[in-house]
Amino acid sequence: APPPAPPPAPPPAPPTTAISPTRDTRTVAPEEWDYFLAFQESRRTGFSCPCGSSECGDAEAGKNHWPANSEKVTFDCKLWVAAYRHADDQAIQGYFSHTGKDGRSARQRAEDVGAKGGPEHQAGWHSTGPAALRGLQTSPGHCNSMFQRKFRGVAVGHGARRDDPRGDGDIWTVMYNWGGDDISDSESCIPEGYTATGDRK
Repeated sequence: APPPAPPPAPPPAPPTTAISPTRDTRTVAPEEWDYFLAFQESRRTGFSCPCGSSECGDAEAGKNHWPANSEKVTFDCKLWVAAYRHADDQAIQGYFSHTGKDGRSARQRAEDVGAKGGPEHQAGWHSTGPAALRGLQTSPGHCNSMFQRKFRGVAVGHGARRDDPRGDGDIWTVMYNWGGDDISDSESCIPEGYTATGDRK
C-alpha cells in the first residue's frame, strides 16, 4: 500500500513584530494636521463633553463643559513618529489595540523614539482628521481626557489601508505628553508655513 500522505502544512503564523511604515515619517500628513488644528480650536473655544458616571458621578449626567483654554498644545514631532508607526502597523496588519503586535505598550513605543508619552487614544474608520476627532469626542472617557489642562503636547498618527481585499480601513492613534522639557521643540515634521502650535508663520 502506498505510504500515507503527509499532513498539510500548518498555516503561517501571524506576524508578531511591527512592520515597516508605508510612507516616510518626515512630515505630518494633511489629514493628521487637520485633526490637530481641529483639536486646537476645540480647546480655544471650549467644548462640552458627554458625561458619564465615571466622569461626573452618579448624581450628574448630560454634559461636562470644558471652558475656553488659551494655552495651546504643541505638536510633538518625536511622539508623532511613535503614533504614526503604530497607526500604520494596525491598518496594514489588521488589528486594533493599544498593544502592538510586538508586545510594546504606548509608553514603550514613545520611549523607543526618544519621547515620553502619556495616555493614548485610538479611533477607527474615519478618513478625515476632524471626523476622527468628533468620533472620540462622542465618548465620555476620551473626550473628558483629551481636554485635561496637564496635557501640553500631542501627536496624531493616521494609518490607512486602501485597495485591499480585506477592505479599506483607517486607524488613528493620538498620543499625549504632560509637558515640560519632555516635549520636542523641533518643527522638523510640521507642515510648511506653520508653527508647532498650529499658528501661521
